[in-house]
Amino acid sequence: MDPGDPGPCGDAAGSIRERTIAENSLVVLLQGLQGHVTTVELRDESTAVGRVLSVDAFMNVRLEGVVFRDRRGRALRLQQLFVTGRNVRYVHVPDRVDILQTVQNQLARIHRVRNFASQGGGRREFSDKHPGGPSPAFKGSSSPTQLLQTSQQQLANSC
Repeated sequence: MDPGDPGPCGDAAGSIRERTIAENSLVVLLQGLQGHVTTVELRDESTAVGRVLSVDAFMNVRLEGVVFRDRRGRALRLQQLFVTGRNVRYVHVPDRVDILQTVQNQLARIHRVRNFASQGGGRREFSDKHPGGPSPAFKGSSSPTQLLQTSQQQLANSC
């Protein structure tokens, strides 16, 4: 498998740390854009329009079939483009994407992976150093319901 490929479970099957970060932020929305054509605006005022292949918890984005436009307006066609998260200014969410449903679906994928591991399949979610409970990375995590309510409030406040 190519290290950049999201795998059969999409980005939900990343490392425990990545799943925890994604679960507690709205990066799950961007991960839900996998397969959609969208525009990524970069900090240097350039843009990239292409189909989203993957987005990790650090907002690194892989696009294919890209039209890259620099800040002077010159266009360049690329088969693939990798954008590091620190260079992303905005990601346009296509109008046809239901934001709340996308967030719910991505959170469900993360929890399916976590539940699969807790049932004895896959890798373990909890460190042997913490046999009585979750590793410190999971303490204070928001529930999916809390994350959705927060994202709904943020959306309502931005309108």
